[in-house]
Amino acid sequence: MHGHVHHSLDLVRPGGARILCNPAGPRFANPAFDAARAIAIG
Repeated sequence: MHGHVHHSLDLVRPGGARILCNPAGPRFANPAFDAARAIAIG
């Protein structure tokens, strides 16, 4: 997991680490946001 981003991204780095960013944006302003990929941390 990582922090603050402004755009969606899904890539696999050499070695197999996957980076998946799914920011909603302010008031869900990111049109690429996918609610099915949201997770809850608690």
